[in-house]
Amino acid sequence: MKKRFSGFSLAEVLLSLMLVSIIFVMTLPLMLVKKGHKGIDLSTVTCVVTEQAGDPESDACSSSIERCKQDQNNACDTLLYYAEEGSVDEKTAARSILKEVCDEGGKRGCEYFANRCKDDNSTCDIAGDNDLRYYLNLPVDTINSGKLKIIDIAQNFYNYGYSNITDQVDSYTCCPDLYTACIIKGITSCGGGGPPPTCTTCPWALRFDSPNHKNDETDNYVGSSIALDGSGNIYVTGSTNNGTVSSILVMKLLTDGNIAWQKKYHSSDTTKNDRGYGIAVDPGGNVYVTGESTSASNTDIAVLKLNPNGNLMWGKRLKPTASTGTDKGWAIAVQNGNIHITGITDNYEVADAIYDIFVVKLNSTGGVIWEKRYNSSNTNSFERGYGIIVDKDYEDVYVAGYSFDNDAGYNNAALIKINAAGTGQWAKRYSSDADVARGGMVLYYGNLYLTGSKGDWPNATSITVMKIGTDSAVIWRKKYDASNHGDDYGIDITVEEHTGYIYVSGHSINAAGNDDAAILKMDNDGNMVWDKRFDATNHEGDMFQGMKAHRDMLNIVGYSNNGANLKDLLVVRMNRSQTASDNVFSSTTYALTTQAPFTTTDPNFIDSAPSFTSSDLGFTTNSPGFPAFD
Repeated sequence: MKKRFSGFSLAEVLLSLMLVSIIFVMTLPLMLVKKGHKGIDLSTVTCVVTEQAGDPESDACSSSIERCKQDQNNACDTLLYYAEEGSVDEKTAARSILKEVCDEGGKRGCEYFANRCKDDNSTCDIAGDNDLRYYLNLPVDTINSGKLKIIDIAQNFYNYGYSNITDQVDSYTCCPDLYTACIIKGITSCGGGGPPPTCTTCPWALRFDSPNHKNDETDNYVGSSIALDGSGNIYVTGSTNNGTVSSILVMKLLTDGNIAWQKKYHSSDTTKNDRGYGIAVDPGGNVYVTGESTSASNTDIAVLKLNPNGNLMWGKRLKPTASTGTDKGWAIAVQNGNIHITGITDNYEVADAIYDIFVVKLNSTGGVIWEKRYNSSNTNSFERGYGIIVDKDYEDVYVAGYSFDNDAGYNNAALIKINAAGTGQWAKRYSSDADVARGGMVLYYGNLYLTGSKGDWPNATSITVMKIGTDSAVIWRKKYDASNHGDDYGIDITVEEHTGYIYVSGHSINAAGNDDAAILKMDNDGNMVWDKRFDATNHEGDMFQGMKAHRDMLNIVGYSNNGANLKDLLVVRMNRSQTASDNVFSSTTYALTTQAPFTTTDPNFIDSAPSFTSSDLGFTTNSPGFPAFD
């Protein structure tokens, strides 16, 4: 009888030890995957080691791709380990899965291939028959479908701020079909006699006119009428008039200026006016609009939610309980599915106060989460909220506008901070002489940048820019006056992400007494870099209002008089780096005092539940003929 060891034969023990050793050797690399992380992704191991990525659509590989795209479960770390440290077959399998990740928009998959190509040109042949640099210069067509094309790199990698790896990009490559190469290489002009319409990195300016040729416009006072999605598509709101009443207009433009969709919206009170003032887009492509909607007895705050195709999901009309006054939504911001709106509300409780600033936070279905009304302790005054932004990290809400003191006879710029729960943190007025914050506001590296205007005796109104800490302290403030000393107004502001350069849009009265559209660029201390004023060929008046930046381009909305004393909606896409400056504006620092006179109450908003409907606008386009436009 054979001797057994603890119930097992010696052969069985030896076999068990051998199996344990094999398993240990096979799993040792996995123990080394990204030391410090919590384990490995077993689906990725199955996909790469067991299946050799033979079928990217298998359950294991599909799970690995999706998890790496979302940077979950250490799937990317596991893939990266096998791509560099695995056997020859495992490297091939892991890299094929990483390519699928990149093709589907996964940041880390794209990073892997582009970084390898930058480090070693011999590794650029990731598609099997052409290298990465060649694909960066290919047109986007059906022949190249599914490969790592230029459009994939631009959307899924280069918008994360990494430098380009193209070797050659010329004006032919830029236009007309290879436009994304131009974005990556930083080319800001295209060869030939002007850009074709498909060139998304070339500048353009378009006026939009509705079929009845009446007023189509954004509001004079606010810079909230433009928004961008992650691809740089442009969303605009305003109003369009049919000769009798105005309706809310909303339009989506592609980056080449072509219209994706255009709609107008009107409440069930068809004989009354509805206007759009502020617009926002969430990461899912849903569109949010605020403005005004007039009923038989009063003007209410209008709020619309549209799906990515512009179809109405819901519409609401908000007003304080028992109010018969004027309430308007001027600006809107969306963060984590919640909707934040500011504007004006009639203060029927204090007759002398006229208007107060309101701030309301709604959930994704339009239900009120919290609401606040701010009025000055001087009741003989009125306040307006023109701009709103939300800190994406803390969800603090910042509101900009102005407070007019009837007793003193001048305006004060107003700025309010509220936390995510609706608790006021501070509310300040900033005063020198007739100061107005027009709602243009941006949060950049923990500081607020605001633009507006101020009275400037003996000269006329000047553009102002203020840099203010999130604690309300003024860091610097400057005013900008054109050489002809006409009225100049700053409406919106943006800050370039990596350089800190500041851009201000607005309008400036020229020597003939008409408005020119204006844009100013300055460094982060407010010193002028360049300025441009634009006058359409009919010289009837042009205004830049809302402005958003995307990559190397500035996207601006406003209006342009069409020569018939009527307004056309104006949308402009221009390069951040201008080749020439008009050198019209000069800057100086001005004195400023700070006050904290505000009190707050709840406006008690209710929904009057109108029935909104939508229809197509039928816009046609024409060029304003701006000279020296680049």
